[in-house]
Amino acid sequence: MKANFNFDLQLAIAEIVGQENDTEDLVEFLIYVHHTFGNVNPNFIDALLLSNHDQNRIGSLLKGNLDRLKVAANLLLTLPGLPYLYYGEEIGMLGMKPDEYIREPFLWDVRAKDTQRTRWRRGKYSTSQTVRPLAQQQGDPDSLFNHYKRLIHYRNSHPILNNNLSKLLPSGIRQKGIVAFIRQDASGGPCVLLVHNLTNKPIEVIFSPGEEWCRCIVFETIPGGSFTGDRVVVPGYGCVVVE
Repeated sequence: MKANFNFDLQLAIAEIVGQENDTEDLVEFLIYVHHTFGNVNPNFIDALLLSNHDQNRIGSLLKGNLDRLKVAANLLLTLPGLPYLYYGEEIGMLGMKPDEYIREPFLWDVRAKDTQRTRWRRGKYSTSQTVRPLAQQQGDPDSLFNHYKRLIHYRNSHPILNNNLSKLLPSGIRQKGIVAFIRQDASGGPCVLLVHNLTNKPIEVIFSPGEEWCRCIVFETIPGGSFTGDRVVVPGYGCVVVE
């Protein structure tokens, strides 16, 4: 049951990010799953993943599109539960079945300089020509690798986002190209609103009556967000955290 759920989640995220619209009603699905498992074990903690050693890599499912891979990372690291990263996801590695092609060598550097790369096989999908190696991404503030680092650092510093028992609640926001949800402290206390823009253009998002407690943006994955009264502007492919 757990494996089937994670497989469905991967496909749902890949589809809504790829289509730039939440046709899968991701949040409603996850709330249903959390409620179902919670009836059996109130301390249930979801296991979140974008891909693993038995699945096509999220990098290939999103055709290596850097912006969309960042959106997928935004969702992975802001939804409630314990997120898992399959090696190479943080640099955008590619791979499609059969299994040996989703388990290709990690790209530490370009091949001529890569003394750490395993030699068990040459890459078919993930090579220095198709994926920027780690050494090239480390110094680039806009790289996928550094995007993951910033997200992980912020998640770990936030008392609600880093609480695996915090609750997932629906938002009243219903706008095309937007995925929005609320995370609430496990004790039923404070809340935080997450607003994800799946498109390449800024979207002005109007809060529903249930979000009147929102006061300001406390984090954004891409600069350019703004908060005014009853609405927030979310940059293209960006995510804002509102409290």
